[in-house]
Amino acid sequence: MAKLFLNSFLTRSRRRGNPRDGRRPATDAVACGYGLNDLRKGFPMIIFGTRTLRSTRESGSFNCPRCSMQRTYQRISANRYFTLYFIPLIPMGSAGEYVECLSCGGTYGVEVLSYNPEVEQAELKTSLRRALVLVLVETRRGEAGHVARLVSICEELFGDSVSEQQIWEDLRLTSEANAQLVPFVQQRLSNLSSEGKVLLMQAAVRAISTSGFLHMDDKDVIGQLGRALGVPQKTVKQILDDTGR
Repeated sequence: MAKLFLNSFLTRSRRRGNPRDGRRPATDAVACGYGLNDLRKGFPMIIFGTRTLRSTRESGSFNCPRCSMQRTYQRISANRYFTLYFIPLIPMGSAGEYVECLSCGGTYGVEVLSYNPEVEQAELKTSLRRALVLVLVETRRGEAGHVARLVSICEELFGDSVSEQQIWEDLRLTSEANAQLVPFVQQRLSNLSSEGKVLLMQAAVRAISTSGFLHMDDKDVIGQLGRALGVPQKTVKQILDDTGR
């Protein structure tokens, strides 16, 4: 469950189409240089336009977001040319670059080459842990017992050990920065999947509930968390109703 949860965020790399052949033109524009009078006078028709040609700049291995593993890629450069009778003659500048996975055919912006899933998952774990810490702060649950409970919840979610010292340090940093739950969640966790959002809310409820009981103020905080995550109100109500069952 923890692995599924941590893989439930969206990649930052933007899809850019799915070209099949690195030599196939991406776009063509053709015009004919003649008029009706020209035809009557027997002038030859001039066909001109533009064409975008692609070439492979480099290849290597990268972390493919779609395959979720190391794959071979090609970095492809697209260049636009002026054509005369469909023959590329004059370069007109670059039309951009993209990276293509040779296994799944997925194409991405060149920034995907710096994508490191291990680093991104570590950042996600930190953001999730600190969101739960902010829930403790908002509900005034800063006692040792709640810290110990949050350690257990984080270890269950992430599959990694989390120390009480980390939670206490998060509490200290949160206090010094005067961090707020809603802005933090909207900025750091907006890309969670629907399942990931529900798991986070369930973890928050478990972190602050006492024998399955929540005060009205506690429910308001959970409601704020749900709105920040974009969770439907019906789902939020279901999570709160399940508390204590």
